[in-house]
Amino acid sequence: MRLMRMCLALLLGLGLTSCEPPEPESGVLVNVLLPSGDLRVDEIEIQGYPDGRLFDVKSTHLFSEDGEPLAQSFNLLLWIPPDWIGRTVWLNVRGFDNGVATSHGQTSVVPVDGRIVESTIVIVEGEAPCGNGVVDAGEQCDATELAGQTCGNVTDLPNGLVICDQCVLDTSGCHDCGNGIIEPQGEACDGEDLGGLTCGDLGFVTGDVGCTATCELELSGCEQGCGNGIIEDVEACDGTNLDGQGCADFDFGRGYLICDAYCRVDTTNCAGFCGDDLLDPGESCDGSDFGEQTCLSAAGRESGPLGCTVGCHLDVSGCFTCGDGAVEGPEQCDGFNLGGADCSSLPGFSSGLLACDSTTCQFDVSACQ
Repeated sequence: MRLMRMCLALLLGLGLTSCEPPEPESGVLVNVLLPSGDLRVDEIEIQGYPDGRLFDVKSTHLFSEDGEPLAQSFNLLLWIPPDWIGRTVWLNVRGFDNGVATSHGQTSVVPVDGRIVESTIVIVEGEAPCGNGVVDAGEQCDATELAGQTCGNVTDLPNGLVICDQCVLDTSGCHDCGNGIIEPQGEACDGEDLGGLTCGDLGFVTGDVGCTATCELELSGCEQGCGNGIIEDVEACDGTNLDGQGCADFDFGRGYLICDAYCRVDTTNCAGFCGDDLLDPGESCDGSDFGEQTCLSAAGRESGPLGCTVGCHLDVSGCFTCGDGAVEGPEQCDGFNLGGADCSSLPGFSSGLLACDSTTCQFDVSACQ
């Protein structure tokens, strides 16, 4: 009985007309080890997939007519098409109990030309996992295996591509080119709907933008002006002609401009701006970066902190020179210059003689009462 079933499986799977051994070819002899214990597997199915495409399926029953298992392991032979020799082939096995998938196994093998390569798969309990490249029960797709499904046969949108996301078809890339409405899933235009684009927007001098049957922009009707080195009409630049513009005209401190293929200024190579804490050309300072400048070099004052405004200009209001007779920065006084103050103008005093500390240029209230 077992030999008859093996012969029948080979006849059905290989398309043979007899049980005589076929002429030697390249193939894989798969040795399937069945699960031990209480798990019943009465039928197995082997599928071979290179690059997600099914090339062969074998199925056989593992129990005799009285329900006794034929063996704990079983061999099935899969022939390998010549163009898949030397490529990784995934072998997926599913076990069934009365037609219900109960177990699975997977391995990979690289077939050799003119040889039968052996491979072993151990069947384990549980449904085949998503990601094994086989569309199992409950899955719409698996990895690159879409089971022949396209935008045209699963949606009302005939164009675009479906993809597989966690074994569920994702049709967000499908669109209906030809309905006169630009759809974001892969259409640059649709019929007369050009999204408001003109030849000028794309760097041409004049002409009319068109739309192809596949909803791509047709620019053959636009007259080329961009690239002749002359800034014309809507062009912001042309080739190396930048119309005297530099990075500073776009609020950058350094770098260089280029002109793109549509005669638009490209600031990709510009860098530096007021507020990045880096001193760039055109800036007196930036954050805490003052270059080599000090209160002395900037304002002729010996002491105090330099400041920087939000517009990257120097702020010398904190600079001072104690002893020059001028009340500056954080000074309360300087020499005999008390800034109009006296003891009575200070809190807690009503009379006395106010003086100025010659070292700190702060009030000396030691003689105030």
